[in-house]
Amino acid sequence: MNGPPTREEVDAKLDNVRMSAEVFYARMDARCAEADARQAQAEVRFAELRAVLDKHLAEMRAEFNAKFASLYKAMIITAITSTLTIILGVGAINATVYTGLLSAFGKGEELGQMYTSLGQRMLEQDAQFNRMMLKQREDFARLEASLEARFTEEKAERARRQNRRAARH
Repeated sequence: MNGPPTREEVDAKLDNVRMSAEVFYARMDARCAEADARQAQAEVRFAELRAVLDKHLAEMRAEFNAKFASLYKAMIITAITSTLTIILGVGAINATVYTGLLSAFGKGEELGQMYTSLGQRMLEQDAQFNRMMLKQREDFARLEASLEARFTEEKAERARRQNRRAARH
């Protein structure tokens, strides 16, 4: 076989190369199919993980929003309370200074009369309130007695009807 190859030898070698190439392509096709299957599985897992992460993220956002809302309310309440404290503190200082000035200039007596007058008014209003409450209690007692009487009459009437029905049967 030192000479040039014959046609059959070349054909045999070409057939051998074709067979090797077909085997190689078949293996590559199998590997590609396996890679596609793995990619599909990875995409499914990715979708599942994404759904779980989205769910947890939504829960975390809801929890964060709830906590932030309560923090926001606490901040607003603190701001309002602080403002009222400052206003009332300044008002108390002003009232103290005003009272001191009045008493320093001999006006304390007028202030005492005013407090006495206010005290009397408050006592009168308290007495009036007590009278109104007493009248209201009496009215409620009368209303309750009236309702109790009606209830008793209706109960008696039902009992009479049942007795009549029982007597018929």
